[in-house]
Amino acid sequence: MRWEGQNSAWGRLLSESSVKLDGYAQNLRMQGQYLDRETGLHYNLFRYYDPDSGRFTQQDPIGLEGGLNLYAYAPNPLDWIDPLGLARCNINKSIKDVRSGKDVTVGSFKEADQVLYGAFPNARKVTGAGNKSPIKTSQQKKEFKLRSSEKGKTAVYHKDYQFNKDGVLTGHEGLSDGHPHKNIPHINVLTPDGDKITIYIER
Repeated sequence: MRWEGQNSAWGRLLSESSVKLDGYAQNLRMQGQYLDRETGLHYNLFRYYDPDSGRFTQQDPIGLEGGLNLYAYAPNPLDWIDPLGLARCNINKSIKDVRSGKDVTVGSFKEADQVLYGAFPNARKVTGAGNKSPIKTSQQKKEFKLRSSEKGKTAVYHKDYQFNKDGVLTGHEGLSDGHPHKNIPHINVLTPDGDKITIYIER
């Protein structure tokens, strides 16, 4: 054995075999990461990950598309587990349900995108609800429809992820309390068959 080590759930190296004695250093860490031994940070192409704090040191380059916390490392590795190896099966089921016109609930923004693009790879995005003028809101509603060339071929969608200061999704303030579109981030989808479905993200 050339090298052995023990990591925490967040990727911090707890112990490793002696580099001086064995003459071998292994710098590969969690997926796509390479240890910079001078800083202790993990190089991740676009940014660095700090295993001591369990977060990145720079913002996510894709912004809010990757989630509300711009510095978070994926889902929480302490509770986002799949001991039976069935997570992918669940995503495949959600993709099938969305294609058949059913609402689904997923556990992260990443999973929501996997389901959306797994079901409709060429889906067209339109602007979601937000703090807009009545004219822009009306224009957005008109855009959320299938063009004649899209019917039976592709889907249209928009994402509603932005919350106001009261914890209500922007543009949904008029909905009744308890309505899922009021407080749960979601993607509205108009399927190629004209069905309106929702992908809810409950984290």
